[in-house]
Amino acid sequence: MKQWLIFAVKAAVSGALIWWLLARIDTASVIEGLGRVSVGPLVLALVTILFATGLLSLRWTAVNKLLDIPLRLARALRLTFIGLFFSQTLPSTIGGDFMRVWFVYRDGIPMDRAASSVVLDRLCAFAALLMVVGLSLPMLFAIIEDSTPRWSLPLIVVLGICGFVTLFALGGRLGDIFARWKVTRAIVVLARDARRLNASFASLVQILAMALAIHLLMVLAVWLIGQSIGAGIALLHCLVFVPPVTLISLVPVSVAGWGIREGAMIVAFGFVGVPEADSLVVSVLLGLILVAAGAPGGLMWLAEGRASRRGFGFKDHSRESES
Repeated sequence: MKQWLIFAVKAAVSGALIWWLLARIDTASVIEGLGRVSVGPLVLALVTILFATGLLSLRWTAVNKLLDIPLRLARALRLTFIGLFFSQTLPSTIGGDFMRVWFVYRDGIPMDRAASSVVLDRLCAFAALLMVVGLSLPMLFAIIEDSTPRWSLPLIVVLGICGFVTLFALGGRLGDIFARWKVTRAIVVLARDARRLNASFASLVQILAMALAIHLLMVLAVWLIGQSIGAGIALLHCLVFVPPVTLISLVPVSVAGWGIREGAMIVAFGFVGVPEADSLVVSVLLGLILVAAGAPGGLMWLAEGRASRRGFGFKDHSRESES
């Protein structure tokens, strides 16, 4: 009941934000923008997202290798698509990352190790996102004069760096203190696993390079979507604005980022004169492409068999059909 209540609140936030955006933007302009869609660039954007998903599974495999968790690339790719299906195509009370943890656990890995695997993979992606945002700050300052967005993003980057420093500190002797209490023990285990990643510099650089490439592919996908409707969005502007939009969309107050992403996209590209209707169409098309990219994960999840569905309380009708 608690999970469904949280999901209902998130759905309400997404619905309210989208309704508010549509109320303040000319609906006719949005429809006109959708009518300008060119299929070619849109297909290329989908291919870009699918390639990024494959690269994400390769990054996750590299993380697991450093943690001595046996996870083959083919299995990682399968579970990554299943996670994408649950987080984007079928938003529900079951998160995509939780699905990845569950299946790794079901493959025989202890739950705490499986959780560390997925969380550290996410932290590597977050670290790379902070790097992209940090590197783009000079260009952001040259474009934006408003003091609030100019200084809020550097503050987020600094806070993120402080968070990683704290995590690595908990992986050392400081962690011995917090490991005494059950409520903080899991964080200490995660911090010590993070230090294992940091111990292999070459592998860590490889993981972060893949994470950076994934974020850049997302930038390319947004640019291609903009080209598909003739929005006149420059690739440089996508490089400056898409990572902050992604960062804001990570705030877990909506369903799959819907509503938050659209609002952030409109504000961001508004600084370079992109019409609000075009920014909204680009963001909605991005969301739909993510839904399409996650669709194969649904078939992969169904192929996992009855055990996986029963594990999450899904009713299995196969026996009924057999009888």
